[in-house]
Amino acid sequence: MIPYNIQSKYIKMKISKGQKRAGFTLIELLVVIAIIASLSVIGVQAGSGAIKRAHKMKSQADITKLAQAVESYYSDYNVYPSVTTSDNNFMSNAGDVAVGTGGAGSGATLVRALVAEEAVPTLNVRNISYLEADVAEGGEGGIDYGGTYSFTDRKGVPYEVHWDADYDGQLANPFDTTAPNLRKGVIALGRGTIDVANWGPGATGLHQAVKTW
Repeated sequence: MIPYNIQSKYIKMKISKGQKRAGFTLIELLVVIAIIASLSVIGVQAGSGAIKRAHKMKSQADITKLAQAVESYYSDYNVYPSVTTSDNNFMSNAGDVAVGTGGAGSGATLVRALVAEEAVPTLNVRNISYLEADVAEGGEGGIDYGGTYSFTDRKGVPYEVHWDADYDGQLANPFDTTAPNLRKGVIALGRGTIDVANWGPGATGLHQAVKTW
């Protein structure tokens, strides 16, 4: 039989050893911190990517609505909308009108007509609403209803719509002027941060752009 004092010493030794095993070493703590930091970075990157994709999807939906609005106008009136010379600030191939819908003298006349909010119906004499979009507020894209009537993305860059004003059944490709003409009557696009002068197949930031063709 083991004496009591030896048993007591043995039990204390086991408890002491067990307590030491319950803790974390410095290396283990550093490893855990590193894993948490890595997961946090991955989570932030994934969230940022999802937000960018959502913004791009909204821009795609906006320009689709814009193109469809002009097409619907054509179906009803059997002509494309004519706008004042000051509105035709983006030109594609000769005779084809390209309107940058971004503020006074830059497509506002067209947007007012498409949303049926002309002061005096001129382009849209039937006063039919062809275009509905979010109100531009809070840093989000949309139409500045009651103001400039600009139709922009979330960064304030105006969307554009091109239509076949000379009725030859084709439009120039705004992203690549060396490419064959598009067999389209109406196209719309959002160029994001790409400057008009820098458009082309290899343009920086071209992945940010959205288009309907």
